[in-house]
Amino acid sequence: MIKALFSIDAFAHEITSWNKKKKLLSNLIDKHQFFKRPHNTFLTTRYGKDTFNFSDELMKILHEDFKKFCEETGFKEVAMLDAWAIKYDKNDYQVAHQHGRVMYTGIIYLNLDPKQDSTTFICPYPSEITGHTKLSEIECKEGTLVIVPAFLMHYVKPNLLKKPRVVISFDINCT
Repeated sequence: MIKALFSIDAFAHEITSWNKKKKLLSNLIDKHQFFKRPHNTFLTTRYGKDTFNFSDELMKILHEDFKKFCEETGFKEVAMLDAWAIKYDKNDYQVAHQHGRVMYTGIIYLNLDPKQDSTTFICPYPSEITGHTKLSEIECKEGTLVIVPAFLMHYVKPNLLKKPRVVISFDINCT
């Protein structure tokens, strides 16, 4: 019998009062300019002007959802370090990456067609039996909040639809 010795926990939560919060989040994004950075295929608000305000507003809008994260993990408080929006137009994608020296990173699926893929996570070690890289996706829809350890490599497959896939990403530390 094979038993797992280790696992990597991920927090997946359907955002409460989603329709109301989607409007607030969309209005927040509309206040910030999207641009394409060198070597990226997608548009982002990251490293634009006034990103601190973006993080503050995001925390206000999702206060009860971060409270749920704290209840389930045992943390007392979430500190938002950075937050930004990403828009994946047709054929845009994100290469494999991780978020460095923070505790957790998160994704809010703001506009996600059921035919569009969510984020793919890469296990930090290969399958013990086959030696292959292990990949995993969390089933997501619009209004899903996912929080994972920041060291976890992840990527986004190309958007094959004309409809943009829009997410909000963030980095947090917890106490």
